[in-house]
Amino acid sequence: MYFLRTSILFLLGVACECCLFAQNENNLRDDIENRQERIERRFERFQQRRDSINERLQSRRDTIINLAKIKRDSILQKAVQDTTSFHHKVYQFSQWYKEKFAYDPDFVSRPEKKFALTLHNEAIFDLNAFQNEEYNTDIQMRSTVRYKLGLSLAYRSLSLSYYSTVNDLLDIDLDGVLTSNVTLSTSRFIAQVSYFSDDGVRFFNSVKINGKKKKDLTSSRFNGYEFHVLNAQVDYIFNHRRYAHSATHSRARIQKRSQGSFIGGFSYNRQSTFVDRSVFSEEEKQFLGIDQNTKLNMRFHDFCVDFGYGYNLSFWNGIFTTNFTLLPRIGIKYPEGEHVRLAFDPTADIAMAYNHNDWTIGLRMQARAYTDLQEKQLMSNTVFDVLFSVGRRF
Repeated sequence: MYFLRTSILFLLGVACECCLFAQNENNLRDDIENRQERIERRFERFQQRRDSINERLQSRRDTIINLAKIKRDSILQKAVQDTTSFHHKVYQFSQWYKEKFAYDPDFVSRPEKKFALTLHNEAIFDLNAFQNEEYNTDIQMRSTVRYKLGLSLAYRSLSLSYYSTVNDLLDIDLDGVLTSNVTLSTSRFIAQVSYFSDDGVRFFNSVKINGKKKKDLTSSRFNGYEFHVLNAQVDYIFNHRRYAHSATHSRARIQKRSQGSFIGGFSYNRQSTFVDRSVFSEEEKQFLGIDQNTKLNMRFHDFCVDFGYGYNLSFWNGIFTTNFTLLPRIGIKYPEGEHVRLAFDPTADIAMAYNHNDWTIGLRMQARAYTDLQEKQLMSNTVFDVLFSVGRRF
């Protein structure tokens, strides 16, 4: 009996302890849940306060910006209404420029970044040809290749460049070589003034006398030839709304879709060619067909009408663009001391541009020919210019 009573009391004690433990566990769980709820409510109140502060700050900032815009517009409106003020004239010019020189945004776009830093590598050389029907003579010469490195800083279409020759590093003689070029390109017009002068060393490409090639003169040096030309031109782009000539040349625009345009204008060329007869012996003069009546020194002025066509072939919404431009120039040649004759000075141009993010890569190849056709002889000078550039917009 005693053992039974003890067992019952023990079991009752264990049951009481289990009930107390379960009750404490429930109380602890409720306390944790209450604390979690309080933390969540505090976090929600914090977020609400933060959002409220941000809204008040944004509202104040928008108010300040709007007041500044209203004040600016008020000042500009007063300045514009005053027709005698400088601001009015600037405003009128800006509105006229936007209307007359704007591009179609579906075909041409402007890069987002305004500035561009570009590294250039340029190579220039010229070919010279002389033909005489009386002696059946055909002489072709070439100059050395001039290499130049340049750096340019551009803002939109305005660019400032500096070039330095690197031929000294390649041990190439550059005495007497001078080149310069200034170009202004807008949506409607292309204006350019360039000067080229070379009285350096020449090499014979080929010499034909009476139809037979003289191999002993090929690649030999010649020091008695000078060529100088000053060119000025102004050309108009007819399809100026959808065609951007600067998309591949200066890369100030991006040609989004392929498009072409006729190009027409006027150009002026002043050329002078000089051949030093003293470098030839009497035997060489007779061999090459050069006598006292052979006109080697010439100076003339060309007044030409330009009319050609340019086409931009665009891929992937302007990421890669190739330009082909052919611009013949036909006009009147005024030689000094001689009769007036026909002038023909064609120009061919191929350019490519690659745009990816803020990087831009360009390649341009240009050939500009200057010809003088006389009664029995022809002289021509062709200048080749190859320009490779890599730049980054910022």
